[in-house]
Amino acid sequence: MKLRTLTTAIAMTVASGGLVAVSALDNTAQAQETFEWKLVTSWPKNFPGVGQGPERLARLVDEMSDGRLTIEVFGAGQLVPGFEVFDAVSEGTAEMGHSASYYWKGKAPAAQVLRRRALRHERPGDERLAALWWRPGAVERAL
Repeated sequence: MKLRTLTTAIAMTVASGGLVAVSALDNTAQAQETFEWKLVTSWPKNFPGVGQGPERLARLVDEMSDGRLTIEVFGAGQLVPGFEVFDAVSEGTAEMGHSASYYWKGKAPAAQVLRRRALRHERPGDERLAALWWRPGAVERAL
């Protein structure tokens, strides 16, 4: 009777060890999976000011993900025209876009109205303006 219990215990230990090994191999395979994303912008690549932010983001993401996620930045006209960034991301041509909402006229109805000024506190009184947008029905009234 003790021999049967001992044999069963050994078999279960070997089986669980095999499962742990398979699980570890699977986790290693998942950990090594890499992703390559495209980021399109509305301005030339490395354009002073707004064009440097996407490059910096791509570099930081690559560093923080240990190379698992790399982002290739495309300036206006390299992959899509500058005014078509919204469409490119919407259609899946690129995973990310860096643009300005005033280029999206006719694509996102509230984009012109709900742009940066209304949502950031840059001047005295801006917080009151931002609060207006978050009231129920504000976006509908703006359209």
